[in-house]
Amino acid sequence: MSLTKRGWMEAVRRLVTLCLFCVAAAGLPVFTSQLFWGLLVAGVIFYFVWPKLKRDEAARSYDKGPAIIIPDFLAIALVSLFFAMPFWAAASSSLQTDFLHPSAYLLWPMAILCLSILAIGWWYACSAITLEKSVVLVETPTRIRPVPYDEIIIVKPWKRGLPRWLVTMAPIFVSFGHYSLAGGLLIARDSSGIELQMKDGSSQVIHSDGLEKPVADLLARLEEHDIAMARGLSRFKRKKRKSKKKASAKKAGTKASKSKTKPSEATD
Repeated sequence: MSLTKRGWMEAVRRLVTLCLFCVAAAGLPVFTSQLFWGLLVAGVIFYFVWPKLKRDEAARSYDKGPAIIIPDFLAIALVSLFFAMPFWAAASSSLQTDFLHPSAYLLWPMAILCLSILAIGWWYACSAITLEKSVVLVETPTRIRPVPYDEIIIVKPWKRGLPRWLVTMAPIFVSFGHYSLAGGLLIARDSSGIELQMKDGSSQVIHSDGLEKPVADLLARLEEHDIAMARGLSRFKRKKRKSKKKASAKKAGTKASKSKTKPSEATD
């Protein structure tokens, strides 16, 4: 799979930060406090200082806070914790092992599962849409695809996630000792968005989490081009609100009508 330049740069940002955090956490029993905090601060600085490629001013990207930064550091913290806990256990235990502490066989698979959260932040950081007159440019970590409005047949809601029956089986996996599998089922979340069906049979999915306003603008643009809309898209569309001028004019009109109908007290 080939990545764009932005995809590679954002991947380096997360991998270097994750490595610094993992080394700091794993060496906590033997590192000095200065070295431990120095590695953590270096990871945070690298995350924010590593250069970002500039986008076009018309490009609409995902919200940095809830869609990118928070998932990134949540994943980095969880992966570092699960990666380092076997080293902490080995340092405080009298059990002699040649290679790994037994807890690593339980905790490291959970660290691998938490990498999926980091992948979500990486994907959103590399993705954006640009609304132009005749096309919408859809940018992902792997490519930048121009989607002409005239080539779109229909727009459908899109959702991907684990089956509900599989999530309800998490307690069963816990009872059989499959803790990492049960934890992965519980932290997994559904992804939602819209799917653009093309005339050539292909489709383009646009995730709406953290991109609500641009997706609403895209749907409005597609409606202007008389593109068919499937059911279930109303939650993605921007709700129409009455302007303040109209609301104030209507309020003033109702007050005037009430004053006319009210009998005058001065004649009494």
